[in-house]
Amino acid sequence: MVVTNPERATGGREGESVENALIRGPQELHSLSRAVTERDFAAVATAQADVERASVFAQSSLWRFAVPGTVQILLVPHLPEAKNGQAAVTHETLAAHQTQDGLAKVNAALERRRPVGTSCVVAWADYKTVSISAKIVVGAEEDGRAIHARILNRIHGLLSPLSGWAFGRSLREAEVYDVVLREPAVRTAEEIRFRVRHAPAMDVNVVADDPFHPKMWYAGAGCEIYRSHDDGEGWQRIGCFPDESIQVIEANPTEPGLLAVVSKTVDDTRASSKIRISRDCGSSWGKKAELDSTVHDVAWTRRSRRPLLIAAAGNGLYEVTDDMGFIPKIVDRADQKLGFYSVAVSHEVGGATTIALAAKSGGGVYFCENEQLSGFEKGGLDGADIRVLRFQQLGSRSFLWAGTWVRGHDNPGEGCHRQEMTSGRQKNRKWKHLGTGWDGGHCIAIDFDGAIAYAASYRSGVLKFDTRPSKNPAWVPSEGGCGLPYREGRDGFAQVESIATARIRPIGGEAAEEARSPMVVATKEGVLRSTDGGVTFQKCSDHVFTERVSLGPTQLFCSGEHDIKIVAQDEQS
Repeated sequence: MVVTNPERATGGREGESVENALIRGPQELHSLSRAVTERDFAAVATAQADVERASVFAQSSLWRFAVPGTVQILLVPHLPEAKNGQAAVTHETLAAHQTQDGLAKVNAALERRRPVGTSCVVAWADYKTVSISAKIVVGAEEDGRAIHARILNRIHGLLSPLSGWAFGRSLREAEVYDVVLREPAVRTAEEIRFRVRHAPAMDVNVVADDPFHPKMWYAGAGCEIYRSHDDGEGWQRIGCFPDESIQVIEANPTEPGLLAVVSKTVDDTRASSKIRISRDCGSSWGKKAELDSTVHDVAWTRRSRRPLLIAAAGNGLYEVTDDMGFIPKIVDRADQKLGFYSVAVSHEVGGATTIALAAKSGGGVYFCENEQLSGFEKGGLDGADIRVLRFQQLGSRSFLWAGTWVRGHDNPGEGCHRQEMTSGRQKNRKWKHLGTGWDGGHCIAIDFDGAIAYAASYRSGVLKFDTRPSKNPAWVPSEGGCGLPYREGRDGFAQVESIATARIRPIGGEAAEEARSPMVVATKEGVLRSTDGGVTFQKCSDHVFTERVSLGPTQLFCSGEHDIKIVAQDEQS
């Protein structure tokens, strides 16, 4: 009889050593079979054969959506072949050892030991793959190959998630210098660069802020969605949906963690969109909903005190059900196939809700003040090609902005229209055209920082309009040299695809009415950030870094392919 294994076994580890038993024994006595402290939870997790490290924290210390009493445990798998710290620990190796069976074992052990009134969220850690390049100068008499191997081993140890590197801790250039210069034969180290595998560095279609977590942003680039915890200094990939293109990201303004993402199918033969919802800021995604039409926009509202997502699509208005189905809603009984480009929701201070829709084919704007999405009324702007709607809240006053779309590269455009949402029927409200100074072509997106409106445009970058009575009521376009990318082969800036300002305003510093919230914009050349009210922009989504690489709070580093060049000192001179 012959027995063979078609695949190598995973999980498990060698028998426990005496040295490890001496460490574990006091931990077992201390815990008394009950996990109370962070150390207790970590000890229970790492006692499982599949787990090497565990990070434990109160979920509420990081996430606003956390349920009180929830303990989050992040795990790093046991890798027998990497224990000596010399082998490269790659993302692929880690993923192969991060099994559902390993999670189940940890969950079961914690369930037996957790205190009453607590709950546990157990997940494998996330990793950022970093490749380091450097030029190392050594003495002419040294063995370059041996030095190269030793330095690679040192770098592998530095980036290993098994090394004890703290979750969320940035990697700095000085730390690479330190490990390289520990090699006695090294004279100098130069041209150190970090390259990360994933970043929203190109073809960014949409950006959005998180209304509950300061410095948190989202970006959609191609089929990938990213999250930043540090105002764009670093990005964590939180979703990848092959053969799709991310088009809309919408965070719920009243429910922490609730996030909707719209993608379109990359298929020229049919129009199709998918909607996914996350309840933990994109850390995990639920069941997707698919519609055989293009979903241009989504917005969150409430019904019976529960969140409800509504979608503006090319063939009508829909509400998205809890089981990710679509229920069509009738907006205009005379034209039940009418499609929509944009939807916006305003929650008034007194509790009233207003829903606004921008109809396709110059159909104007519709309004509804009914949470059942019935009883829509025409709201003007018939004949205008309105493709973006956005509410601006100034204290107890609410304004609806409508951005216009025009044809042709040389068409200066019409700017925006604005209407104050006063009490009474829609027919008594008036639109005000705000076109002075506008030369951006069509309006792509609108967002606000207090009384100042910012508009992403087709050809004039980001235009600014100050609505305060003491200011000149005119659009101010971006100036040359501001940092926004230029249009290839033509005059003017490249199209700005999306814009978002931080809804959590900065505290301290300048006077409240003058302090500017951070702003990010999406372009085909990546994500750009402004901290001076749109005067200047800096790219914040590169693959390559020279001084520091940051991590999200739930991330560790792992190794990519490093490019270490050994140069003899005679060659250097």
